[in-house]
Amino acid sequence: QGLTQKDVDNMKLEMRFLVCYYYWMEAMIFGPMPFSPEKPVASDAPEEEYFQKRTPWDEMINWLDKELLALSELLPDKYSETDKYGRATAIMALTVRSQMLLFNASPLVNGSGKCSDFANRDGEKLFPQGYDAHKWVRAADACKLLIDRAHAAGHKLYTEYNADGTIDPFLSCKNLF
Repeated sequence: QGLTQKDVDNMKLEMRFLVCYYYWMEAMIFGPMPFSPEKPVASDAPEEEYFQKRTPWDEMINWLDKELLALSELLPDKYSETDKYGRATAIMALTVRSQMLLFNASPLVNGSGKCSDFANRDGEKLFPQGYDAHKWVRAADACKLLIDRAHAAGHKLYTEYNADGTIDPFLSCKNLF
């Protein structure tokens, strides 16, 4: 159908990004869940294969972090073709990764006593049991990498300026939308 092998390979990378994106969206909403991206269950599989136990939070986040970082090295930073507007890019992968790691470092899931009792049927704890300050360092490093790569790709924040040349943060935010 007129597609080059490069186009097909890029679409496969975009699908990997979408797998990560949707797993992250589900994890943010539902928390620990059955998670087996390396071994999908076939639609005609026996019923018992569908009943997988929930995967601990940190295990899911670590897999998604590694996958999104790998994709950021394989996807282009941006496209020059207008017909590819909105397709997955390295910057998008780094953005999702940064958001995910900031959420992961937050008190909501980083050693919060509110979630510490959640466990699988076999007693395996699903959320971290203690606070880990290194998660904030990991999140900050992810944000810094995103900012650096975005600037290198020509992206920048939208800014409105005052008469004296300083940036007006209120109007910059308001007029962006």
